[in-house]
Amino acid sequence: MPTPRQLALLHVAVQRVGLDETAYRALLAGVGVQSGRDLSNPQLDQVMQALRSLGFRDGRPRRAPLGARPGMATDAQLASIRALWEDWSGRVDDEASLQKWAARFGVSALRFLDHGRAQKAIGALRNMLRRRAARADAR
Repeated sequence: MPTPRQLALLHVAVQRVGLDETAYRALLAGVGVQSGRDLSNPQLDQVMQALRSLGFRDGRPRRAPLGARPGMATDAQLASIRALWEDWSGRVDDEASLQKWAARFGVSALRFLDHGRAQKAIGALRNMLRRRAARADAR
C-alpha cells in the first residue's frame, strides 16, 4: 500500500503528464488494480516508470557531475553502474542497496570508486544480468 506521499507524487505525475481520468484508470488496470490506494510497491514502480516514459520528471535533485578527477571513476561510468543496477534490482533510485553492493569493491560510496574498480563493477553487473537471463531462458 502506497504512503500518502507516494500517492501525492502519483497524482502530481498524472496531472503533469496530462492524463485524463479514463487514461489514468486504464494505466492502473494495466497493473491489475482499480485505485492508486490498492497498488503494491512493485505495481507503483511500474506505474511511475510508465509515467516517466510519458515525460514525467519528478523534480528530484539530480546528482551533479563530479567533474574530472584523475584516476577516479568518470561520470559516464557511474551513470552506467546506476543504470545497470536499476536493471538488476528492478527499482528506480535504489541508492541504499546500490551503495551496500558497492562496498564489495572496498568503497563506502560510488563516488569513491577509482577507474579500475568502476570497470570491475560494470563487468560484475553485466555478468549478473547475463546469468539471470540465462537462468530465465533455461526455464
